[in-house]
Amino acid sequence: MRSASSSSSTGVPSFGTLARRSEDSVSLALLKRSIVIYSLSVIAMAVYVVLCSTTKKDDEATSLSVHIACVKALPCLLLSLNSFFRYFALRKNRFLFCLSIAFIFHAIGDFLLDMDQFTVGLASFLLAHVCNLLAFSCKADEEGSCLCCRSSSDHSETTLHTSLTPIQQDEEIKRNFLRINLALPFILYYVCFMVVLIVMGPGSGGEKLIDDPVMLACVLLYGMVLASCPWRALVRARHCFFAENRTIWSFVTAGYFIYALSDSTLAIDKFASQIPEPIRTISVMATYWVAQLLISFCCDVEICSASLIMRFFKPTARMKNWSGEPKEDLERGFLKK
Repeated sequence: MRSASSSSSTGVPSFGTLARRSEDSVSLALLKRSIVIYSLSVIAMAVYVVLCSTTKKDDEATSLSVHIACVKALPCLLLSLNSFFRYFALRKNRFLFCLSIAFIFHAIGDFLLDMDQFTVGLASFLLAHVCNLLAFSCKADEEGSCLCCRSSSDHSETTLHTSLTPIQQDEEIKRNFLRINLALPFILYYVCFMVVLIVMGPGSGGEKLIDDPVMLACVLLYGMVLASCPWRALVRARHCFFAENRTIWSFVTAGYFIYALSDSTLAIDKFASQIPEPIRTISVMATYWVAQLLISFCCDVEICSASLIMRFFKPTARMKNWSGEPKEDLERGFLKK
């Protein structure tokens, strides 16, 4: 670090120091926006719960008012805005774009379900999961390894990855891309749950799922796509691509687990056995919103120093700079003299 010491002695900051300050300012601005957006999302969730508990439904109209439906869609719209902030602040790539569009489709689906448009709402959620699948199957940084925060314990792993040639990296990505063995639990759950929905019933929908071939085909397709999302997130958590942060993808995987539980509860109520209120609404919406918050953390996989999760679990961890080399952590004394 002779160049660093000489630049500090002359009082003129080096180019690396200026780049680091620029990166830190960008990550700090994104972090502050995330705190505001997550806070507003939680407030919107609480307002929706209060409105649902205090508003009585009309006997002739089973759908909630348009205003309450808009409040329900607001959290996902805010999470989409959070992803778009990163899309425009960082390199514009397909990962962040697909993630942002997925949240928009989720918001549309939330609105349609509250307007008793179940089939159209199901189609909107299906498109949302397809967008997430596209996001989970492409690199966060399309030009190479994504920008991840690394502590000193991760340095050896980063060195190992960067020591591979581009051809070797492509071969490793192709070898680890599918990981069918990780999909087996989700396939088993999907098959067993679909059998339960087909055999049992009717639920609150008034008829058995097997009696409606069109709805049966839609539910089968939707369940297949939904079961694929936690599988792809789990593959990313097991390092499908190089230098990605396992902590963030582990939270995303847990988020989709919870999402599947939320949709399973909703499907059981509609097609298998009716669940009494307010147990149904609380169980479905609480798990759904927790899942969406956890899934939204993956928008920070490219700049982990802007992630609330990484700030909480690794408050002194620093992200890698734009050139891909890990920064030294001054707070832990890792700067070599």
